[in-house]
Amino acid sequence: MKSSGLGVGIIGPGAIAAVHARAVLALGHHVAAVAGPDRRQADAFGNTFSCPRVYDRAEQLVADDTVDAVIVASPNRLHVEHTELALKAGRPVLSEVPVATSLPAALGLQATAAAADQWVMVAHTLRYLEGPRKLRELVESEGFQIAHLSARRLLRRQTNTGWTGQPRAWTDQIWWHHGAHLLDATLWLLDTTSVEISGRLGGKWARTGEPMDAAAVLSTMDGRLAGLTLSYHSQLPVDEFVAINENHTYLLREGRLVNGDSTVTPTGLSPADELEAAVRVQDAAFLQAVANRTRPPIELADVMPTIRLLQHVQDDADLQQSQGCERADAAL
Repeated sequence: MKSSGLGVGIIGPGAIAAVHARAVLALGHHVAAVAGPDRRQADAFGNTFSCPRVYDRAEQLVADDTVDAVIVASPNRLHVEHTELALKAGRPVLSEVPVATSLPAALGLQATAAAADQWVMVAHTLRYLEGPRKLRELVESEGFQIAHLSARRLLRRQTNTGWTGQPRAWTDQIWWHHGAHLLDATLWLLDTTSVEISGRLGGKWARTGEPMDAAAVLSTMDGRLAGLTLSYHSQLPVDEFVAINENHTYLLREGRLVNGDSTVTPTGLSPADELEAAVRVQDAAFLQAVANRTRPPIELADVMPTIRLLQHVQDDADLQQSQGCERADAAL
Protein backbone atom coordinates (compact mmCIF):
# COMPACT_ATOMS: atom_id res chain seq x y z
CA MET A 1 0.00 0.00 0.00
CA LYS A 2 1.38 3.40 -0.95
CA SER A 3 2.10 5.75 1.95
CA SER A 4 0.40 9.12 2.01
CA GLY A 5 1.94 12.55 1.87
CA LEU A 6 5.64 13.34 2.08
CA GLY A 7 8.23 10.85 3.23
CA VAL A 8 10.18 12.27 6.17
CA GLY A 9 13.51 10.89 7.33
CA ILE A 10 14.42 11.42 10.99
CA ILE A 11 18.05 11.29 12.13
CA GLY A 12 18.29 10.55 15.85
CA PRO A 13 15.40 8.51 17.33
CA GLY A 14 15.26 10.27 20.70
CA ALA A 15 12.57 12.04 22.70
CA ILE A 16 12.14 15.13 20.51
CA ALA A 17 12.23 12.91 17.42
CA ALA A 18 9.15 11.12 18.72
CA VAL A 19 7.36 14.47 19.01
CA HIS A 20 8.28 15.22 15.40
CA ALA A 21 7.13 11.77 14.28
CA ARG A 22 3.72 12.24 15.91
CA ALA A 23 3.44 15.64 14.23
CA VAL A 24 4.36 14.19 10.83
CA LEU A 25 1.69 11.50 11.11
CA ALA A 26 -0.95 13.92 12.42
CA LEU A 27 -0.30 16.17 9.42
CA GLY A 28 -1.02 13.37 6.95
CA HIS A 29 2.56 12.49 6.03
CA HIS A 30 4.69 9.48 6.97
CA VAL A 31 8.03 8.64 8.53
CA ALA A 32 9.86 7.00 5.64
CA ALA A 33 13.11 6.22 7.45
CA VAL A 34 14.92 6.64 10.76
CA ALA A 35 18.64 6.45 11.49
CA GLY A 36 20.45 5.93 14.78
CA PRO A 37 23.57 4.13 16.03
CA ASP A 38 21.67 2.18 18.70
CA ARG A 39 19.88 -0.43 16.62
CA ARG A 40 17.53 -1.49 19.41
CA GLN A 41 16.40 2.11 19.97
CA ALA A 42 16.05 2.75 16.23
CA ASP A 43 14.06 -0.45 15.68
CA ALA A 44 11.71 0.43 18.54
CA PHE A 45 11.20 3.90 17.07
CA GLY A 46 10.50 2.40 13.65
CA ASN A 47 7.95 -0.01 15.05
CA THR A 48 6.20 2.72 17.03
CA PHE A 49 5.79 5.01 14.02
CA SER A 50 5.28 2.40 11.27
CA CYS A 51 8.57 3.35 9.68
CA PRO A 52 9.53 0.88 6.92
CA ARG A 53 13.29 1.51 6.90
CA VAL A 54 15.70 1.68 9.83
CA TYR A 55 19.33 2.61 9.27
CA ASP A 56 22.48 2.60 11.40
CA ARG A 57 24.00 5.63 9.69
CA ALA A 58 22.72 9.00 8.53
CA GLU A 59 24.46 8.51 5.17
CA GLN A 60 22.11 5.64 4.40
CA LEU A 61 19.01 7.63 5.29
CA VAL A 62 19.79 10.68 3.17
CA ALA A 63 20.50 8.42 0.16
CA ASP A 64 17.04 6.82 0.42
CA ASP A 65 14.89 8.05 -2.48
CA THR A 66 11.70 7.65 -0.44
CA VAL A 67 12.90 10.46 1.83
CA ASP A 68 11.60 13.84 0.66
CA ALA A 69 12.84 15.85 3.64
CA VAL A 70 14.99 15.31 6.72
CA ILE A 71 14.53 16.22 10.38
CA VAL A 72 17.83 16.32 12.26
CA ALA A 73 17.26 15.40 15.91
CA SER A 74 20.61 13.85 16.74
CA PRO A 75 22.95 14.97 19.57
CA ASN A 76 23.97 18.64 19.45
CA ARG A 77 27.52 18.02 18.24
CA LEU A 78 26.25 16.07 15.20
CA HIS A 79 23.68 18.56 13.91
CA VAL A 80 26.07 20.23 11.46
CA GLU A 81 27.43 16.94 10.12
CA HIS A 82 23.99 15.43 9.60
CA THR A 83 22.51 18.60 8.12
CA GLU A 84 25.36 18.82 5.62
CA LEU A 85 24.84 15.19 4.60
CA ALA A 86 21.16 15.83 3.93
CA LEU A 87 21.79 19.05 2.01
CA LYS A 88 24.42 17.45 -0.22
CA ALA A 89 21.95 14.65 -0.95
CA GLY A 90 19.42 17.25 -2.12
CA ARG A 91 17.11 17.08 0.92
CA PRO A 92 15.64 20.14 2.67
CA VAL A 93 16.26 20.03 6.41
CA LEU A 94 14.52 20.94 9.65
CA SER A 95 17.29 21.02 12.25
CA GLU A 96 16.77 20.95 15.97
CA VAL A 97 18.50 23.66 18.02
CA PRO A 98 21.41 24.23 18.03
CA VAL A 99 21.70 24.16 14.26
CA ALA A 100 25.43 24.72 14.92
CA THR A 101 27.62 25.29 17.95
CA SER A 102 29.83 27.96 16.39
CA LEU A 103 29.49 30.81 13.92
CA PRO A 104 32.03 29.32 11.45
CA ALA A 105 30.05 26.06 11.39
CA ALA A 106 26.80 27.93 10.74
CA LEU A 107 28.40 29.91 7.91
CA GLY A 108 29.65 26.64 6.47
CA LEU A 109 26.12 25.27 6.51
CA GLN A 110 24.89 28.35 4.66
CA ALA A 111 27.50 27.77 1.97
CA THR A 112 26.59 24.09 1.69
CA ALA A 113 22.89 24.91 1.37
CA ALA A 114 23.56 27.50 -1.32
CA ALA A 115 25.76 25.11 -3.30
CA ALA A 116 23.08 22.40 -3.10
CA ASP A 117 20.25 24.85 -3.87
CA GLN A 118 18.53 23.67 -0.68
CA TRP A 119 17.56 25.23 2.62
CA VAL A 120 17.63 24.65 6.36
CA MET A 121 14.76 25.54 8.67
CA VAL A 122 15.72 25.82 12.35
CA ALA A 123 13.41 24.46 15.05
CA HIS A 124 13.16 27.53 17.27
CA THR A 125 9.99 26.11 18.77
CA LEU A 126 9.49 28.90 21.31
CA ARG A 127 8.16 30.99 18.43
CA TYR A 128 5.35 28.44 18.01
CA LEU A 129 4.31 28.03 21.64
CA GLU A 130 0.96 29.64 22.38
CA GLY A 131 2.17 32.00 25.13
CA PRO A 132 5.10 33.56 23.24
CA ARG A 133 2.94 33.83 20.12
CA LYS A 134 0.31 35.81 22.04
CA LEU A 135 2.98 38.09 23.45
CA ARG A 136 4.38 38.62 19.95
CA GLU A 137 0.85 39.41 18.70
CA LEU A 138 0.69 42.21 21.28
CA VAL A 139 3.93 43.60 19.88
CA GLU A 140 2.69 43.39 16.30
CA SER A 141 -0.99 44.29 16.51
CA GLU A 142 -1.23 46.53 19.56
CA GLY A 143 2.10 48.31 19.32
CA PHE A 144 3.30 47.01 22.69
CA GLN A 145 6.96 47.94 22.44
CA ILE A 146 8.88 46.12 25.13
CA ALA A 147 11.20 48.44 27.06
CA HIS A 148 12.62 45.76 29.35
CA LEU A 149 12.45 42.01 28.91
CA SER A 150 13.53 39.48 31.54
CA ALA A 151 13.90 35.89 30.32
CA ARG A 152 14.76 32.94 32.57
CA ARG A 153 15.26 29.25 31.82
CA LEU A 154 16.27 27.33 34.92
CA LEU A 155 16.25 23.56 35.13
CA ARG A 156 18.19 20.66 36.63
CA ARG A 157 20.37 18.88 34.10
CA GLN A 158 23.32 17.60 36.11
CA THR A 159 23.23 14.21 34.41
CA ASN A 160 22.88 13.18 30.77
CA THR A 161 19.12 12.96 31.05
CA GLY A 162 16.65 14.61 28.71
CA TRP A 163 13.39 16.38 29.46
CA THR A 164 11.47 13.07 29.45
CA GLY A 165 13.70 11.65 32.17
CA GLN A 166 15.33 9.13 29.83
CA PRO A 167 19.14 8.79 29.88
CA ARG A 168 21.09 9.73 26.78
CA ALA A 169 24.66 9.29 25.59
CA TRP A 170 25.57 12.96 25.13
CA THR A 171 26.07 16.07 27.25
CA ASP A 172 23.88 19.13 26.72
CA GLN A 173 25.27 22.65 26.21
CA ILE A 174 23.42 25.36 28.09
CA TRP A 175 24.49 28.35 26.02
CA TRP A 176 24.24 26.90 22.51
CA HIS A 177 21.06 24.91 23.20
CA HIS A 178 18.76 26.57 25.73
CA GLY A 179 20.63 29.86 25.35
CA ALA A 180 19.95 29.78 21.61
CA HIS A 181 16.24 29.22 22.20
CA LEU A 182 16.03 32.01 24.76
CA LEU A 183 18.12 34.50 22.79
CA ASP A 184 16.22 33.91 19.55
CA ALA A 185 12.89 34.39 21.32
CA THR A 186 14.19 37.55 22.98
CA LEU A 187 15.19 39.14 19.66
CA TRP A 188 11.86 38.06 18.16
CA LEU A 189 9.86 39.61 21.02
CA LEU A 190 11.92 42.80 20.96
CA ASP A 191 11.32 42.86 17.20
CA THR A 192 14.92 43.75 16.39
CA THR A 193 18.27 42.17 15.65
CA SER A 194 20.23 45.41 16.14
CA VAL A 195 21.54 44.84 19.65
CA GLU A 196 24.71 44.80 21.68
CA ILE A 197 25.31 41.91 24.07
CA SER A 198 27.42 41.41 27.15
CA GLY A 199 27.39 37.94 28.67
CA ARG A 200 29.21 35.44 30.81
CA LEU A 201 29.29 31.67 31.00
CA GLY A 202 29.89 29.92 34.29
CA GLY A 203 33.00 27.82 34.81
CA LYS A 204 33.07 24.30 33.39
CA TRP A 205 31.53 21.88 35.86
CA ALA A 206 33.77 18.92 36.69
CA ARG A 207 31.05 16.31 36.20
CA THR A 208 30.05 17.37 32.68
CA GLY A 209 32.97 19.42 31.39
CA GLU A 210 30.48 22.10 30.32
CA PRO A 211 29.33 25.43 31.80
CA MET A 212 26.12 24.97 33.77
CA ASP A 213 25.15 28.64 34.10
CA ALA A 214 24.94 31.60 31.76
CA ALA A 215 23.74 35.19 31.85
CA ALA A 216 23.59 38.01 29.34
CA VAL A 217 22.36 41.58 28.98
CA LEU A 218 21.19 42.96 25.63
CA SER A 219 20.70 46.60 24.72
CA THR A 220 18.95 47.79 21.57
CA MET A 221 20.01 50.79 19.54
CA ASP A 222 17.03 52.72 20.93
CA GLY A 223 17.88 52.03 24.57
CA ARG A 224 15.69 49.04 25.41
CA LEU A 225 17.06 46.23 27.60
CA ALA A 226 16.78 42.49 27.99
CA GLY A 227 18.32 40.15 30.56
CA LEU A 228 18.78 36.39 30.09
CA THR A 229 19.44 33.95 32.93
CA LEU A 230 20.04 30.23 32.48
CA SER A 231 21.07 27.40 34.79
CA TYR A 232 21.30 23.61 34.72
CA HIS A 233 21.67 23.45 38.52
CA SER A 234 18.24 24.72 39.54
CA GLN A 235 16.16 22.42 41.74
CA LEU A 236 13.16 24.65 40.99
CA PRO A 237 12.26 24.71 37.27
CA VAL A 238 11.57 28.22 35.97
CA ASP A 239 10.58 29.06 32.40
CA GLU A 240 9.35 32.62 32.05
CA PHE A 241 9.39 35.96 30.29
CA VAL A 242 8.51 39.29 31.90
CA ALA A 243 7.82 42.05 29.36
CA ILE A 244 7.64 45.61 30.68
CA ASN A 245 6.97 49.07 29.34
CA GLU A 246 5.72 52.27 30.95
CA ASN A 247 2.07 51.21 30.72
CA HIS A 248 1.98 47.42 30.98
CA THR A 249 3.71 44.40 32.47
CA TYR A 250 3.11 40.93 31.09
CA LEU A 251 4.26 37.75 32.80
CA LEU A 252 4.47 34.63 30.66
CA ARG A 253 4.91 31.49 32.74
CA GLU A 254 3.73 27.88 32.34
CA GLY A 255 1.49 28.70 29.40
CA ARG A 256 -0.25 31.64 31.10
CA LEU A 257 0.17 35.19 29.88
CA VAL A 258 -0.87 37.56 32.66
CA ASN A 259 -1.28 41.34 32.67
CA GLY A 260 -1.66 42.61 36.23
CA ASP A 261 -4.31 40.50 37.94
CA SER A 262 -6.07 39.19 34.83
CA THR A 263 -5.15 36.15 32.79
CA VAL A 264 -4.84 37.06 29.14
CA THR A 265 -4.12 33.62 27.70
CA PRO A 266 -4.43 30.38 29.63
CA THR A 267 -3.74 27.56 27.18
CA GLY A 268 -5.24 24.86 29.38
CA LEU A 269 -2.53 22.48 28.15
CA SER A 270 0.15 20.70 30.10
CA PRO A 271 3.74 21.69 29.17
CA ALA A 272 4.13 18.40 27.27
CA ASP A 273 0.88 18.90 25.34
CA GLU A 274 1.79 22.52 24.62
CA LEU A 275 5.10 21.37 23.16
CA GLU A 276 3.33 18.77 21.02
CA ALA A 277 0.98 21.45 19.67
CA ALA A 278 3.82 23.87 18.94
CA VAL A 279 5.91 21.25 17.13
CA ARG A 280 2.88 20.31 15.03
CA VAL A 281 2.45 23.92 13.88
CA GLN A 282 6.19 24.27 13.29
CA ASP A 283 6.47 21.01 11.33
CA ALA A 284 3.38 21.91 9.30
CA ALA A 285 5.19 25.06 8.14
CA PHE A 286 8.27 23.01 7.27
CA LEU A 287 6.40 20.34 5.33
CA GLN A 288 4.26 22.90 3.51
CA ALA A 289 7.44 24.61 2.33
CA VAL A 290 8.79 21.25 1.16
CA ALA A 291 5.56 20.40 -0.69
CA ASN A 292 5.32 23.83 -2.32
CA ARG A 293 9.06 24.13 -2.94
CA THR A 294 9.14 27.48 -1.19
CA ARG A 295 11.39 28.92 1.47
CA PRO A 296 10.32 28.11 5.03
CA PRO A 297 9.89 30.44 7.99
CA ILE A 298 12.85 30.64 10.41
CA GLU A 299 15.42 29.72 7.79
CA LEU A 300 19.09 29.55 8.79
CA ALA A 301 19.69 33.07 7.49
CA ASP A 302 16.96 34.35 9.82
CA VAL A 303 18.74 33.08 12.93
CA MET A 304 22.27 34.15 12.00
CA PRO A 305 21.95 37.27 14.21
CA THR A 306 21.28 34.94 17.16
CA ILE A 307 24.26 32.75 16.26
CA ARG A 308 26.55 35.77 15.98
CA LEU A 309 25.52 36.93 19.46
CA LEU A 310 25.99 33.43 20.88
CA GLN A 311 29.48 33.34 19.37
CA HIS A 312 30.33 36.77 20.80
CA VAL A 313 29.58 35.60 24.34
CA GLN A 314 31.37 32.29 23.71
CA ASP A 315 34.47 34.16 22.51
CA ASP A 316 34.45 36.33 25.64
CA ALA A 317 34.14 33.21 27.81
CA ASP A 318 37.02 31.50 25.98
CA LEU A 319 39.19 34.61 26.35
CA GLN A 320 38.35 34.89 30.05
CA GLN A 321 39.25 31.23 30.59
CA SER A 322 42.52 31.64 28.67
CA GLN A 323 43.49 34.68 30.71
CA GLY A 324 42.62 32.84 33.90
CA CYS A 325 44.90 29.96 32.92
CA GLU A 326 47.69 32.41 32.09
CA ARG A 327 47.34 34.07 35.50
CA ALA A 328 47.40 30.67 37.18
CA ASP A 329 50.57 29.72 35.30
CA ALA A 330 52.20 33.01 36.22
CA ALA A 331 51.34 32.45 39.89
CA LEU A 332 53.13 29.10 39.80
